[in-house]
Amino acid sequence: MRGVAVSRLSVRIIGEESPAGERVVAELGRALQLTKILHNMAEDARRDRLYLPRELLHAHNMFATTPSWVVARPELRRRPATDPPLWPGRQKRRE
Repeated sequence: MRGVAVSRLSVRIIGEESPAGERVVAELGRALQLTKILHNMAEDARRDRLYLPRELLHAHNMFATTPSWVVARPELRRRPATDPPLWPGRQKRRE
């Protein structure tokens, strides 16, 4: 996964090699990968491709996986911060 490699390199550059840094690497890698997926989602759908995780779709009551149908769903639009997180099982960052 390219996102993890980039995040690992980023954390090493700033000199963080602790266990906490490793957790940052994992979360940053996931965030970078999801950002890439979301950025390319419309183009991928035109090519009949869909890279969103199935558990993400199911969490939002989307069980069809036809790319054009998924991309058109209003559930994928920006959600208020008070809504549940998009990733099941993830907790929101504490303020």
